[in-house]
Amino acid sequence: MARFCAQRGLRKEETKMKPLAALVCFSGVALFVPSHSPQGSTETKWQRTILVDPDHGVPGNISDAGTIKDGIQAVLNRRTNATESWTVLVNPGEYTIDDSEDAIHLDDRSENISIVGVNPESCIIHVTASGVPGIKITSGQESLRNNAIRNLTIKTTNGHGIEIVKGQGGNTPKGITIADCIIEANGNGKVGILKGEAQGVRIQDCLIVNE
Repeated sequence: MARFCAQRGLRKEETKMKPLAALVCFSGVALFVPSHSPQGSTETKWQRTILVDPDHGVPGNISDAGTIKDGIQAVLNRRTNATESWTVLVNPGEYTIDDSEDAIHLDDRSENISIVGVNPESCIIHVTASGVPGIKITSGQESLRNNAIRNLTIKTTNGHGIEIVKGQGGNTPKGITIADCIIEANGNGKVGILKGEAQGVRIQDCLIVNE
């Protein structure tokens, strides 16, 4: 079993995650992200943020989607052009993917979208479908992807943790950040992060475990 920590060469015991608890910062602004709106309060929405929560649909829950896949689709449905930067904010819970149809994919339309968990120890993507990565990123015609994956635990049964590929006819994937994640990739030949032809992928403060 191989272990890897990416933080300027620090040993594993020196690498610490940075849990966000209930505070999430975007451009220097701290936001409190509740799952449910307090009684009598006005529902709060934040510009260019989609909130994902496993209890989506429960009365009082103010989330926008119940799965990360649906959160990405909500961004694609709402934004007016691909240059807008959006965040799919993931509330605590275990998000199980047991079918390839439910795979999390930042495809060639999904540049400038980040997937950010509230806390890497409590926001868990668990892929039980064979051959399916935790998150797949596919480049399109953009010069920079500007995708970020932060504060998540990603576990696979038989798949890469994060797989980055050059789309058919697309440009080389660039501008991708993976930070403060715990990635456990299981399966013969599977790795925590498969970069392929990607260039300049920034990996920071991650614990990566390959079978």
